[in-house]
Amino acid sequence: MEGGRVRARTVLVVSLVMGLLLGQSDAFSPICYAGCVGECLMFHGSLMTCAIKCIWKCLFALSADSRPWKSHSLCQFNCAARMCANITTADNLGAEEVEGCVNSCGGNCTQNYLST
Repeated sequence: MEGGRVRARTVLVVSLVMGLLLGQSDAFSPICYAGCVGECLMFHGSLMTCAIKCIWKCLFALSADSRPWKSHSLCQFNCAARMCANITTADNLGAEEVEGCVNSCGGNCTQNYLST
């Protein structure tokens, strides 16, 4: 049991360092998400809280043009928090799956806003 926690924390730390070394992009990044969740879990411990916090961070903190108060952006975050945060588990961060889910939310919100 303890060995699994040590391994999981090691993976999380490596993900965090990789995220810092590879820099930032203007799209949701699984590297940003994995690093953020790893750091958050070390200090706060709540998986769901960390997942939602990191979805927000990785959606909006990477681009200077991101404005989370815009309707489309809030739609994407609300969808992602509701549909994507539960993908992350203690055994698997599922960062690439979360990325796909978040991107799907963006597409759904774009369709909704274009049709109104």
